[in-house]
Formats: sequence, structure tokens, C-alpha cells
Amino acid sequence: MNLDTVREQFEQRAFDYDGLIPRLIPRYREQHDLILQLIPFQTNANIKVLDLGAGTGILSARILSAFPQANVLAFDMAENMLKICQTNLSAFRETADLAARKFCRR
Repeated sequence: MNLDTVREQFEQRAFDYDGLIPRLIPRYREQHDLILQLIPFQTNANIKVLDLGAGTGILSARILSAFPQANVLAFDMAENMLKICQTNLSAFRETADLAARKFCRR
């Protein structure tokens, strides 16, 4: 499967992704809990986070909630995912930025 095919699948699934992904990935929410526990900084630390494959921004939002001083760059190759991500991260406008594949040339 090539990258364009993968991107297109995520473009098509973006609008039902948040409801679909917890059913497809066992312990999806627990994985996010574990990721947050593994971040080796105090919750008041001023950290910079790159969320590769950010999707709809679920993990980015959890990080920004747990680490209020953090700055997150959410990257995804699917524009539709980033549209939803932007909405999901709207409460974090000052500390969240989005990047699309088109900005990352080979």
C-alpha cells in the first residue's frame, strides 16, 4: 500500500474517526493514559511536543490539558484530520499549531 492510498483512507475516515478508532484499537484510551504517564516532566513544565500522525487531535488535547504550559505541533498527512484537529484544539489556540504534509517537502 502506498502513502497516497493510506492518506486517502484517512481523508475518508476523518469524520467518523473519533468514534471508530476506540473500537478498532484495543485499549486505545489506556494507551493515551500511558503516554501521559511516560512524559518525564512535571505538569507545569514548559515543554514542546510534536504529535506525529495527530489525527483529530485527541492525544494533543490530552497533553495540553495535562501540561498547561506545553506547546504542541500537531502534524498529519490528511487535511480532513487536521480540520477536525483544529476544531478539537480550539480551546488551546495559543499553545497548539497544526502542520500538514504539504508543508513538509521531501
